[in-house]
Amino acid sequence: MILMWHIWRGLGMKKATHKYWSTEEMVLMAENEIRKSREGANNVEIIRYLAEVMPGRNREMIRRQRRRPVYIQIRDEMVEAGDMGQQMEAEVEAVTHRYNDEYFSAAAVALMETLQEDLLGQWFEDADEKLKEAGEQILEGQDPSVALREWCARKFGQEGRNARGNRRGGHRRQTPEIDDNLQELWNRDRRAAIDDVLSGDGRRRHVIDPTERDRGHWEAAFREPSAPFDAVVRHPTDGDFSGVWLPITQEEINTTSMGKSAAGIDGVSVSDWNKLHWKIKRTVFHIIMLRGKAPVWLSMGRTTLLPKCRCPTGPEQLRPVTVPSVMLRHFHKVLAARISGVVRHAPEQVGLIGGTDGIALNVTLLQDLLADARRRNREIHILVADVAKAFDSVSHNALMAIMRAGGWGRLVIGAECSLDEFGVPKATPNTKFKYLGMKFTPYGIARGEVGPYVAQLRKIQMSVLSPLRKLEAIRTYVMPAWLHGLVLGVWSTKDLRRIDKGCRRTVRAVLKLPGDVPNAYIYAPVGDGGLGLMEFATTIPELREKRIGQARSALFGEEAGGIVTREERKKRRAAKWHSTADGRAMRNARRTPESNAWLTGDDGRVPAWRTLAAVKTHCNAIPARARLLRGRHGSQMCRRGCDWRETSAHIVQCCPVMRRARCKRHNAVVELFAEYARRKGYATYVEMRVVAGD
Repeated sequence: MILMWHIWRGLGMKKATHKYWSTEEMVLMAENEIRKSREGANNVEIIRYLAEVMPGRNREMIRRQRRRPVYIQIRDEMVEAGDMGQQMEAEVEAVTHRYNDEYFSAAAVALMETLQEDLLGQWFEDADEKLKEAGEQILEGQDPSVALREWCARKFGQEGRNARGNRRGGHRRQTPEIDDNLQELWNRDRRAAIDDVLSGDGRRRHVIDPTERDRGHWEAAFREPSAPFDAVVRHPTDGDFSGVWLPITQEEINTTSMGKSAAGIDGVSVSDWNKLHWKIKRTVFHIIMLRGKAPVWLSMGRTTLLPKCRCPTGPEQLRPVTVPSVMLRHFHKVLAARISGVVRHAPEQVGLIGGTDGIALNVTLLQDLLADARRRNREIHILVADVAKAFDSVSHNALMAIMRAGGWGRLVIGAECSLDEFGVPKATPNTKFKYLGMKFTPYGIARGEVGPYVAQLRKIQMSVLSPLRKLEAIRTYVMPAWLHGLVLGVWSTKDLRRIDKGCRRTVRAVLKLPGDVPNAYIYAPVGDGGLGLMEFATTIPELREKRIGQARSALFGEEAGGIVTREERKKRRAAKWHSTADGRAMRNARRTPESNAWLTGDDGRVPAWRTLAAVKTHCNAIPARARLLRGRHGSQMCRRGCDWRETSAHIVQCCPVMRRARCKRHNAVVELFAEYARRKGYATYVEMRVVAGD
């Protein structure tokens, strides 16, 4: 049966009919394309030939079909199947001989022994039969790609999805409907929501549908072969690589587990993958390692074109980001952890050496060089060059050549020619340049300005986010992003206090806090009953002494001063809050973390007025008489006629006027627990409530 679909086109409403591409037709087309490609035909000749041999198809249909992921996958699998048939033999020894060096030949034997033991385990379920079949196939020298893919579809309940999702090309959509509401964007991507508030460049708010021109540009860029590399690698071999391909351990799988991340084209989510037994994950990894490379369907990724600016006008202003499968990313994390332990970086590459604060080292070194030259009235020549990133400009062949040689050294090609071609302008006294995120002048690090920081706080305050989300944005995203510039920059104590004052003013305005609420409540940790903000006037000097002190100790051998830990700073801020009259009742707050969890877990459903009232109750800012008088003359007795002092505790817990509200709260809590018990399957009985009048 041939399926047909119809479209109406033109003013004459002429019906056009197109056949769906069946699997058999795509396989036939892929066979012809592979044959012509091996004969040396170029892209135009292949399209012309396919239009001649495929009945009912013209060149435009052929061109569009060759771009579709489902066809690309079929074609790549057929190419790989031909290659694998030439590489793999039917015996186990053939698998071992594929690793033609002393390290990997021994590792292949250990991999097969471990895989055989894992396949006999009791952790496999009925849905894992295809995985066991794939393991047996790789041990017999067969290609396990099909069985592994069937296991993935059966285990996770879905086949690989279209790489372009449900989007349709041909137009740009700057603001998807689901992200029109900033609160909804916060639920999807908090950092994107904050970027949208601060600069209007929210990533998901401005995702676009690429046009045919955009896709054609990047398809041509991806298909372009890598430049040849004929240079000789002169750097010596790094450490011992014999353990890179050994069987994977449970500790390696657990320490490299996937965190919050998007799913790939296969639809396998991080949560579903993390639920699997660690030996099932290891079985998948060992199959890939014995096979020599990942299957084509697992190697395919979902590419999204993200705009570099708010309103891109061409494909050059789009940044392609490819997200592969979660399974493949986890496997790569394991390999990266192993390789990082044996690679020896050049001494100048301090940013790549673990346990070294390379940014602080280089910023301190440049600052001292400029300061020393100015102090001694000596000339100094410093070149500021923006070197292209390796994976953007360096050929893949060059990277592979370096890895094959066993040495991962520096690669500088044509640097002198590039500098002569573009020229190096001379810096003036007013010149500013950026180095590792810091603004420099010819005299050193430029003095910081308070205005941009206060402007960001103002934008957060004026946004439509809920009060607690504004607080979360300032506490968790905005303030930590300032640390780099504040710690390594040049700031006076007065400037830091001005920034602190701006933060306090914004928080008080957002939460409608009374003026007599102590500042200690704003800076106390959330677990100790505070709002958890950072006080820059005291924190920045301590962090600066730690980072700059350690950098100068490593560079010049100077003795570093005492280091104040994060726990010590938290305890100090908590003690300051608990020593006040309003915060004394929160001394035991850390014993019950649930009582403060609502400050960081706002779901956007609670009305703002209720949130603001809860914050006032939390910081003991209810306008009771005992609090308003503050020791001055006047009656502190309850204004409702009770024989008790009017305190916050009396209003909430004891005053007869609040009896109905307390009963309502009690009944709400009872219903909450009863509903939870019913969902768990318990037979639940709630005692009868009798209204006894006023």
